[in-house]
This record gives sequence, structure tokens and C-alpha cells, in this order.
Amino acid sequence: MSSFVPTGPTGDVSNAFERLRRLLPKIRYHRPLDAVQACAGAPEALLPVLHYALLEFSHDIARHISACGYELMGKTDARFVQECFRMLGDVFEYHPSVSAKQFLARGFAERKLNLVADTIRLVIEKKKRLAAPAPTARRMSVHTPSPTIIRTVGGEQALQEPAPSPRADPPPVPAAKATVQTDDRTLDLITTLAARLDNLEAGLQTSLETINAKLVILEGRVRFLEFRERSPTKTPELPAKHDALERPEDDSPETRRDNSVESRKGRSVEVRPDRSVERRHVSAAPPPPAPVRDKSQMEASPPDDDLLHSNRNVSSVVECTDQVRGALETLSTTPDANFISNLMARVQQTDQMLARAQQDRHEGESRPSYAMHE
Repeated sequence: MSSFVPTGPTGDVSNAFERLRRLLPKIRYHRPLDAVQACAGAPEALLPVLHYALLEFSHDIARHISACGYELMGKTDARFVQECFRMLGDVFEYHPSVSAKQFLARGFAERKLNLVADTIRLVIEKKKRLAAPAPTARRMSVHTPSPTIIRTVGGEQALQEPAPSPRADPPPVPAAKATVQTDDRTLDLITTLAARLDNLEAGLQTSLETINAKLVILEGRVRFLEFRERSPTKTPELPAKHDALERPEDDSPETRRDNSVESRKGRSVEVRPDRSVERRHVSAAPPPPAPVRDKSQMEASPPDDDLLHSNRNVSSVVECTDQVRGALETLSTTPDANFISNLMARVQQTDQMLARAQQDRHEGESRPSYAMHE
């Protein structure tokens, strides 16, 4: 291939621009071209034309450039111009009159316009050569012998057709080798898709953990509400400082046992209020005395079902709050930090109320309300 002679500078920028403008329809470039920026030597006006001529105008040209070892896709402007200048010298034997650094700066308008116009001409000529059909092989002439005349005994003549000559088999067509070329842009796209899939899986895992933790919290709240509904007595609230404390009457087995023993002995029993309950309201009526039972009846009497059911509910709620704490620890890594802190405070307050209610119930069972005196 003979080296291409670049167009020399003449000092007429408008003539160079007009020459480039006439070449654009030949490569089907119908995008607008800023004449002011192009005549000023702005690289942002000429880089799209150069990129289109080398990579988008013809797939044959793009494959030919890639087959020669030059990858122009997915490059920055500086890398694209440097690779393009090296490719023009090696593939098209064309040496630009400006350097890559000068092309990326403003100025040198006429030389840049001539460079882009010469590149378009080179691409058009290369496309014609790549699209030209390959020369066909010369056909081999096959001589067909003329039929021979055979004279028979009776004097008649007959024509004998000659035997067809064997034809040579056509040469095998070489199979084209499929070349797989992976450019940098495809690798970047695959890496980006893999990273996005990893982020999506991590987000789904976090969402599932958050949903499970919230379900555990809601289950704990439902169980706590069920406990409050089934409980024989409501959860006590903290009394005010000026209110008097009221203690329920003591109906423990120890008190009933003492009453039965004293009644059998025939002694008079004087019931006096305990000192711990002297602070009752004056208007409150004294509770009725505990019924006297026989020792055998006391031993055969079953335990209080309401008390056992209440204790069982309290223990279940305490276990449920442990699950709620585990769920809150899981949710502490989620964006709902304020909601979790408030909910943790409410759960701790509920635990304190349940523990205080259970402690008061045990104290009321173990301490008698009335002292037995002779």
C-alpha cells in the first residue's frame, strides 16, 4: 500500500471546513457540526466525527481495526486519540501533522480539519477494498469428443455416443475460523453486572432479616396483650407517693392450717389487723375471715389454677421478651435506629412491670394479712 499524502496547510480555515463538510454525507454522518467551534480548533467538535468514521460508519472497518490489534472502544478522549494516531500510522500508513496533545488542545484548526477529512477519505477507500469480491478461479475447459460413426454389416450406419469423461472433484473450501475477541468494554460491563447482583443479594438478605425481626417483635407484643387479657388481675401500676398501699387478704395454706388447729382446741381466737395494713383507707370495709377447713380437706384441695396460669403466662412473656431482644439486636444494624431505640425502651419498661407484678404477688402469698393471737 502506498503511503497517503496528507493535505498540507494553506492558511484557509474556511476552505478546510468546507472540504470536511462535503465529506460528511459520504459516511452518512447527519449529526450537527458546530462550525464556530470546529473553525476554532475545539476538540469537542471534531472528536465525535473521528469516532464515528472509525467505529460506527462501517462494521468491516471496525473489525479490521480490531483484527490489527487496536481497541478504540471504551477509551477516554486522551487514550482514544493516542491509539487512533498509532493506528493511522500502522494500518493506513498516514502520519498526522499534529500530535495527540495538540489535537486535544484548542488551536491548530486547519490541521485538525485536514486530519479528520483525510481520515474519512482513508476509511472510504479501505471500505471499498474490503468489500471488493475475491478473484474467481479460471474454469477448466473440458473437451467433449464428437460421436463416432460405426458401419454395420448390413451397410447401415449408427452413431455411438462417447462415454462421459470423469470430472475432477472441486477443491475443498477452507472453513473459516471463528475468532472470539473480548474487549475491555465487555469485561467492564460483566464486572459491573456481577457487582450489582452481589449488592442486590446483600440487600435482599438484609431485608429478610429485618422482616423476621419485626415479626418476632409483633409476636411478642401479641403474646403480651393475650397475657393481659387472660390474667385474673390487671398489671399493677406504680402508686403515687401520697396514696396508701393496699394489701390483699391472705388466704395462704399456712393461715388456713392455723385456723383449723385453733378451732379444734376450742380456744377463742381474736383476729387483729396486721401492722402492715394499718394504712388502709378508712372507708374500705374489712375483708371477711378465712373459712375454717379440716386438715384433710386442705391437703386434698388442689392448687389455685388462676395463680398457676398467671405464673405460666408471666414466664412465657419473659421468654418472649428475650426473643424480642434478639430481634432488636438484629434490627440495630438497619436504618431504623430511632424506632429500635424507642422500642427497646418500651420492652425494658414492660419487663420491669412484669417482674414487679410477679414479685408483689409472691410477697402477698408468703406474708399473712392478719395475725393470729390467743
